[in-house]
Amino acid sequence: WGGGFGVDSWIVRCSRDQKHEGMERTGGFKVSIEKYEPGQALQVFEKRWGALAPNQKDAEGAKLFDLVGLGFDPILHLQLYQGRVTTTIDGLYWWASGDKRFERMVSEPIAPALKDAYGLGPDDIGVITKLYVKGLAEPYCTGFGKANMKTDRNPVSKDHPYRMGEKRAEAQAIRKLRPIGVQVY
Repeated sequence: WGGGFGVDSWIVRCSRDQKHEGMERTGGFKVSIEKYEPGQALQVFEKRWGALAPNQKDAEGAKLFDLVGLGFDPILHLQLYQGRVTTTIDGLYWWASGDKRFERMVSEPIAPALKDAYGLGPDDIGVITKLYVKGLAEPYCTGFGKANMKTDRNPVSKDHPYRMGEKRAEAQAIRKLRPIGVQVY
């Protein structure tokens, strides 16, 4: 995001030639240095993720327009997951970075002795993320996430359960710091 450089748009530059005004992504998607207008969002989103089902166009399309209106990029920050428009973890990282208070996040596994307190089963991986803001020594808020290699419906959890639990904990902490105002989970 070019806000740090006084530019109210995305900055995408070629590492070989700074004069290039855009780039081609794998799959033939054109990414310009300008933000997408909400009117373009559905077309760009569906090109990337596939068409929304006819019975989802109204609700999910409206959600997509709202999120793009807030600055979320329909290719980099949003995804179609189980038929719903949701934010990617990168979209949430971007959203958190827009809060001037945000400083850092630290994630750690839940100790085995605390698994019962968090309602974790024997095969669950639990993660706590502490989100810190500038000027506070203690965490501003925490997020909790869990994953299970055997029963989780998300395929990432099968191979990387700790990372999936971590993403869920980070997402929860970011939503506590800076609620989006649009149902995205």
